Amino acid sequence: MKTLSHLFWLLPFLLLGSLPAHAFTAGKLHDEIKDDTVVIKYGKSKIVLFIADKADREKLKTLDINSLLQKIAVMDSVSRDTTFTLDNVSFSVQTEKPASEQQPDKKPKREKPFQRIYGDVDLELGLNNYLQNGSIPNGMPYDLSPIGSRYVALGGSFNARLTKRVRLITGANVSWHNFMFDGDVTLQNTPQGAVFEPAAQPLRKGKLTVAHLNVPFMIDIGTHKNAIAVGGYVGYRLDSYTRQVYTLNGQKFRPREHGGYGLNQWRYGLRAEAEVLGLRTFLNYDLSTLFAAGRGPELTPVSFGVVFGR
Repeated sequence: MKTLSHLFWLLPFLLLGSLPAHAFTAGKLHDEIKDDTVVIKYGKSKIVLFIADKADREKLKTLDINSLLQKIAVMDSVSRDTTFTLDNVSFSVQTEKPASEQQPDKKPKREKPFQRIYGDVDLELGLNNYLQNGSIPNGMPYDLSPIGSRYVALGGSFNARLTKRVRLITGANVSWHNFMFDGDVTLQNTPQGAVFEPAAQPLRKGKLTVAHLNVPFMIDIGTHKNAIAVGGYVGYRLDSYTRQVYTLNGQKFRPREHGGYGLNQWRYGLRAEAEVLGLRTFLNYDLSTLFAAGRGPELTPVSFGVVFGR
């Protein structure tokens, strides 16, 4: 402990500079020490002499300063606060790290302010189907593959907190209904609307894709991990096309045909969301039909899945 070694030689001079000339006689401390604590600083280090009680104050008058310095100088292993007794006087030795080695106090983390209005980027992934007369079609040319018919939506939501647990959710997104047909069927775009016909060759894939721009609106009640939301949506059809994948004479074909196919230009419906332990799910139920009246079968789309990002 080099600091204490140097202190052993310099401490007498520090005492000479810090105490009046009559404060010591023949190496003894005089009764001019008034305070209970004497702090002696050397560089970035310091020695604290603490007088335990009035009796120790009297004993301090007869204390040999050289003995005190020698006692401190040999305490090279001091790493924590400790105490010792010299000539029946109790002392407390405090060791501190230099200011350059002390770690600054960490500032307490600030809590996030309560946000009344904020936005999110949302991604919805799920499946879709449609109902006819309240049930899923069976045995019809437009029967769907339940796993192949997927729903995707991407957009942003605008959240306005009405209270701590109630918020209004709106925004906009673009959705894609992928209606994957279960059989080898071709959807024709005719002046009369949609016409389903048998495909000329076996199909590996045949589907109708409809893209909409949607504006949802819901009331959400709950916390950020457990909540329920109900509301609705309005959408405008942006595009629609059919796509087929088949192999003919060893060559793969992927024709895509854009068209109206007798589809409704607008869609609207009811929407519900439920969030449990941070996992948010959704259910869309169209009140409008997929095809316009008289231009295709009367089918009501439904979709469900998971919401990411909100």
